[in-house]
Amino acid sequence: MAGGLAGLADGGGGLAVSSVGKPSRHAAPSAPKPPAYTRTLLLAGALFGCDGVIGGQGFLSLAVLYLVVPALVVYALLGWKEPARLRRRFGSVGIYAAALAAITLVRHDQAGARERAEQVIAACEEFKQAEGDYPKALAELTPKFLPAIPRAREFGMPTKQFTYLVAGPNEFVKGTNVHVLIYTTLPPIGRAYYVFEEKRWGFFD
Repeated sequence: MAGGLAGLADGGGGLAVSSVGKPSRHAAPSAPKPPAYTRTLLLAGALFGCDGVIGGQGFLSLAVLYLVVPALVVYALLGWKEPARLRRRFGSVGIYAAALAAITLVRHDQAGARERAEQVIAACEEFKQAEGDYPKALAELTPKFLPAIPRAREFGMPTKQFTYLVAGPNEFVKGTNVHVLIYTTLPPIGRAYYVFEEKRWGFFD
């Protein structure tokens, strides 16, 4: 009897045992369990986290995901004869594809934020040429130098607007009363900044 139970636990053949200890050839089938995606979610989340922690622009995550997703599609199709396994594998493909879409979206928004920052910087330089100094606030750029102040980030950030201030000296800028443009790159810690008087970009967290 012990050998029969061990065989059942391992997926082998044998007789099921009823509640009264007698063998039964018609044991009730167990309810199907939903697929567990814990490992897939952890791995996809780790790859997405690499966008800010390692590469900064998602290069590592994108490179891995572009290789993993096609491989998973092929792997899923290999189980086409087993519907449950096929659904589970394509569920994993969907999770990785969603991570890929999110990373692509973040990279696109990051590139757009830098372009919009360059527009604001150019408008501030035009303001200085016309007025003799940089504006005290970005609102002074409209409507003559900019039709409207663009948002730094379009989505996914708690702070989407540019921050413009007069700062220094400190660990980031050397001069006194220098003008700085800041926007969020990776919340809650990542910030890119541009120092007008020094004509340079920097990053702090």
